Amino acid sequence: MKRLIIVLVLFALPLLSFAQEGLVPCGGPGQPDCTFCHVWNLLDNVVKFLIQFAFAAGAIGIVVGGFFIMTAGGSESRVTKGREIITTAVVGVLIVLVAWVVLNSFFQIIAKGVEGWNPRFWNEIQCSTANSGPVSLPTPAPTPGPGSAPLPAPAPGSGTLSSTDARAQLQQAGISVNKSECPSGVAYQAVAGGCTSLQGVRASTIAGATTLKRDCNCSVAVTGGTELGHAQGVDSHATGAKLDFKRNAALDGYIESTYERLPGKRIDGATVYRAPNGSTFAKEHDHWDVKGWEGTIPQR
Repeated sequence: MKRLIIVLVLFALPLLSFAQEGLVPCGGPGQPDCTFCHVWNLLDNVVKFLIQFAFAAGAIGIVVGGFFIMTAGGSESRVTKGREIITTAVVGVLIVLVAWVVLNSFFQIIAKGVEGWNPRFWNEIQCSTANSGPVSLPTPAPTPGPGSAPLPAPAPGSGTLSSTDARAQLQQAGISVNKSECPSGVAYQAVAGGCTSLQGVRASTIAGATTLKRDCNCSVAVTGGTELGHAQGVDSHATGAKLDFKRNAALDGYIESTYERLPGKRIDGATVYRAPNGSTFAKEHDHWDVKGWEGTIPQR
């Protein structure tokens, strides 16, 4: 019996640590102010607590059931009782694990198609520890290395490009565009097979893509431009300030080994890297979401 008590205490330790730290990740002494982002952290904490509780309860049930069986002394009723306890414990743990999978799948479904949100695991989202709320990008320090030269400011009257000129410049740099231009006024989601527009893209954005191709010396393919269907904003796809690049091993390796990884993650769970010239690269599930080509750090 003494050994049984020791085992129960050991399995209860994770629950005691959770009780000490608290489930709510914000708003308390020494904690950041609560934002919408912290809802996901709270949900993650609750689920982790339930999983740890389920495992602790399951382990306790298995130990208790085993104790009944080991001390049955030929009593069929005690053996049956022990088996029932073990079965209930195992089933309870399986239910909690299945519930986690269902919950993760649910959030992937509701987030599908939302600009900038391509989650694999919702519980990986990290919020800022600053009182101001979401993670902010620190002011870049001048660092020598690939891409460190400031991008040239577009000449007067050449701030944006036509699709023809933009595609010609990309082709000359060895950069491909995955799809043809979208019909005017039509969102890319409404086009069978999709489309990619570059009409009205900023000249500095194309210059930044060219610099990336030159420094990386790897395959670079544009998969998103100014087409309708993206989120609006000052520094967005809609204003020609952003491009999406298809991920591949060489490009991933170059960005992750050359650029600075920023602390935390974007609110959608994407890891963000910053080039010396100030442009930011958000690693999404199948592409890099890039902005800041004009040497400024836009709001995330």
